[in-house]
Amino acid sequence: MEAVETLIWSVQELLSRLPAVAADSEMSRLRIRVTNALAAAKAAVAGNVARVTEQTDSLATAYFDARVRECPRVALALAALLGLAIGLLVNRSDQRRQRRFHPLFR
Repeated sequence: MEAVETLIWSVQELLSRLPAVAADSEMSRLRIRVTNALAAAKAAVAGNVARVTEQTDSLATAYFDARVRECPRVALALAALLGLAIGLLVNRSDQRRQRRFHPLFR
């Protein structure tokens, strides 16, 4: 994907450096063709990225949904552990902040 983006950027850079000569009709036609082809390539890349992202999201959702339906107790236990871990981290952070700003700990 990065190679395609680099190619598009390089072609844009090349087009910007070419002088816009109105007298040379062949050069003008070539510039228009390259500009149109570049726009089509950008649209195709953007469409492919959107499609792949959508497919990946749907596959991930389907995978995790199937795992939760297979073992709902495990999923519930994992969610509880995650909630406990987040709660402990928030509590610890809050205690550190209270110590730092409490007048007795200065």
